[in-house]
Amino acid sequence: MKLTDEQETICKVFRERRSGGVNCHRCPMVLSVRDCICLKIVSEEEAKANWDWDGSQYPALEKGGDQNG
Repeated sequence: MKLTDEQETICKVFRERRSGGVNCHRCPMVLSVRDCICLKIVSEEEAKANWDWDGSQYPALEKGGDQNG
C-alpha cells in the first residue's frame, strides 16, 4: 500500500542497520512478525482480510507491539 512520507522515513530507519540486516520486526507498521508482513508490502484489502487491520497507520503500536500472528 502507499505509505505517507512519515511512514516511508520510519520504514527506512527500521530496515537499515549498521551491521546489515533489518529491524523490520520492531517497526510500528508490522502486521505480522512471524510472516514478515507490514503495511508497505500488502494492499489495504489484504491487511484487513488477513491480519484484522483496523486502518491504523502504526498497527504494532495499537496492539502493544506484539505482532506474532
